[in-house]
Amino acid sequence: MAAVDGLCTLANVKLLLGITSDTTKDTLLEMLITKASAAICAATGRVLKRATYTAEPYAVNGQPYLYLREWPIQALTSVTLGGALLTVESDYFMSAADAAVGRIYKPDGWNGAMLYRGLIPDAYDGDREILVTYEAGYYLPDDVTTSPATPHYVAGSADSLPADLEAIAEAAVCIRYGAVQKGADGLTSIKEGQVSYTFAEGGSLLNADLRKALARYARIAA
Repeated sequence: MAAVDGLCTLANVKLLLGITSDTTKDTLLEMLITKASAAICAATGRVLKRATYTAEPYAVNGQPYLYLREWPIQALTSVTLGGALLTVESDYFMSAADAAVGRIYKPDGWNGAMLYRGLIPDAYDGDREILVTYEAGYYLPDDVTTSPATPHYVAGSADSLPADLEAIAEAAVCIRYGAVQKGADGLTSIKEGQVSYTFAEGGSLLNADLRKALARYARIAA
């Protein structure tokens, strides 16, 4: 059975491990792929699998850009502000560069109800007057919802998982698998001379190098 929302494939992991003809480890590897993929999503704070988000609420911010929670934006269905449906290429805009980082541009700013402080009206920051329906994320290389006859995942395409994210998932699985095989799952440090071992609770899915590599895919603020 294929891994759930796996960011890498069983076939590629087995190729990297040099066990392509051994099927006795498939169940373990599928479990590790699922867990490593979940850990990557948690570390980036994202849902990497392509999905549709309906009437997702956002606060007005008085700024020209509205950053959505998930990206890249693959399709933008509707945007309403204060109950009014906005028109693309008129009220707001989204270039290919905007879609890639998950933002929508409104020249006069994302303003809602006006709050008067003295003589100057300000956009009421915090009021969730914006509702966005959109499709975002990537097609995954191990997408169990897609028929093999018409695969959505195409390596290198803009709507498919980037190769480096797939490589990070593969590395995480291979490292964890190696630790399991050696009986050192969760080992984070070892000291020679008066031997001392340190284990991470529940085992280590992503080491410091892999987390560093993931930093560019995490949203710092939205």
